[in-house]
Amino acid sequence: MKASMQLKLFLILLLFVGIRYGSLSKDFSCEEPGLVRAARAIVACGYPLIYAGETMDFPVVGLSKHPMPAWILAGAFAVFGEDERVARSTIALFSLLILYTIYLFSVRMIPQFGGTKVGLLAAALFALNPFALQNSLMVHYDGSVYAFFVTAFMFYALWFLARSKRRPWEFVGLAFLASLCFANKIEPTLICFFVVVLYALYPLRDIRLAAGVSVALGFGILLFMVPYYFYNLLFAHPEATFWEIKVFFDQFLGRHFLGGVSRALEGTGPGPLHTGTLLVLGFFSWMIYWGMALLALAVSCELRGLWPKLWRAELTFEDHTIAFFTYWIGSFILVHFGFGWLGAGYPRYFGPIVPPTIILISLYLVRIGAFEKRNLKCLIPLSLVFPLLYVLFPALTGLRDYLTRADFFSLMRIPSGVTVATIYIALGLGGLVGAFVKDRRVLTATATVFFAFYLGFNAIQLHHDLKADYSLTDMYGVKDSKKVGHYLNGITGPDDIIICEKAVGHYYQKRFYDIAHLTTAPGENNFEEVCQNPEVKYLTVSRQMLDQSQRRFKSRYFEKPRLVFQSNYEIIRLK
Repeated sequence: MKASMQLKLFLILLLFVGIRYGSLSKDFSCEEPGLVRAARAIVACGYPLIYAGETMDFPVVGLSKHPMPAWILAGAFAVFGEDERVARSTIALFSLLILYTIYLFSVRMIPQFGGTKVGLLAAALFALNPFALQNSLMVHYDGSVYAFFVTAFMFYALWFLARSKRRPWEFVGLAFLASLCFANKIEPTLICFFVVVLYALYPLRDIRLAAGVSVALGFGILLFMVPYYFYNLLFAHPEATFWEIKVFFDQFLGRHFLGGVSRALEGTGPGPLHTGTLLVLGFFSWMIYWGMALLALAVSCELRGLWPKLWRAELTFEDHTIAFFTYWIGSFILVHFGFGWLGAGYPRYFGPIVPPTIILISLYLVRIGAFEKRNLKCLIPLSLVFPLLYVLFPALTGLRDYLTRADFFSLMRIPSGVTVATIYIALGLGGLVGAFVKDRRVLTATATVFFAFYLGFNAIQLHHDLKADYSLTDMYGVKDSKKVGHYLNGITGPDDIIICEKAVGHYYQKRFYDIAHLTTAPGENNFEEVCQNPEVKYLTVSRQMLDQSQRRFKSRYFEKPRLVFQSNYEIIRLK
């Protein structure tokens, strides 16, 4: 690598670290404390036996998901100690590895298409992308740890499938990387396995290869599941080995997909297609609409030239890259779109397809010469249009207030009617131009405009996000959980219990009821009965969740006096 390229890569890595550094110490929120507690327990006794609130039996086995992220986090805690900065730095490190893997793949595997330029552009886009920025700071099973293992597995699978001859040890390598993916999560890993086997069947048209790959992937699953079973057996919880598999079939396929189909047929609720549509559109909005327009343009344009080669199976490695990445992206989108089993509020499930998306966009931009000097003269001014409107023009129109309140700039980014229309327009424009326009000048001009708009909106999103807590769902981004937890810990006795959200309970460090697990049904977890417990002294709810909690429980306890404490939480004295 030339010294100038090394310097550029170093600056991109420095940008990646610098833009995330200020958020490494943010409070844990929502589901993050569960993973942190599991890692803490592993450090203490080797197994994640955790306290998860009074609504759960103690101890709870903190293995609702496969344990790789918890094991990795436990290793970091064992070496550096437990705090927010260590946890988020560990996650950010894996995101940094994704960035470097993207660069390395581009340089080593597609040099014919200007791999170094593609790698640098893709690395820079990944470093600055709001979705990647959020995912690289979230301590979660869907965060950067899993996305890194998927990226490594899929890049290796592409290299493996594109070879004319394959050695036995290469099948072993495929199985090993497959086991690492399966050690993180099940359902998205199965999508990846499906992509690899499908690609062996078409365009490679090699049934023996598909069978061999299937055996290797099955062996990879066993390579993790057998030791994992004995690990759980050692600590007298062998049933935990199959919990995530059980949840996958019972909850995702059963309750969400089949239940959604049943509700849609009965007319009692939205079906999985509706839920899946919102999920996919939510991800598109997170990736910035004009970025998805660029992806549609790149894929449709490249596939138009690649289609005849697919039928003749005459593919170079660069051709395989385009085809395989399209399979990779398309499978994730179609499966989530069709099944809708994961709910509309979690675009973080698409973290594994960010690398191929960014590489395809970067590859196309480099190939059509979007960064030649004559195009830069248009690219730079156009990219400043939206930021300048955002800063200057709103003084007359109120545009700034509208933009900052619109769904596009909220932490949730689940689309409204306006944003859905924007997505369809962007995807339609990109796809139609790429599919039917052959004039290189028109394609270059279109890509330049799309990319300029992407950069402009990216700048506005970063301006918003860097002032907000990092989150990919409405349940994250609640400030002051640590502040409130420590405050309540200081004003209560050793046996006092509070009702709170998970994050506050984590910092409270004494007994608590998780409000998410309380119900209005008769029983030991009934909200009214818990509030009447003489040991339960305080109820605290974040302001974001207060209205929802009041509507849900319809309780007089929400009318009791509140403590005057400057935070993002309401603290209600019950006794």
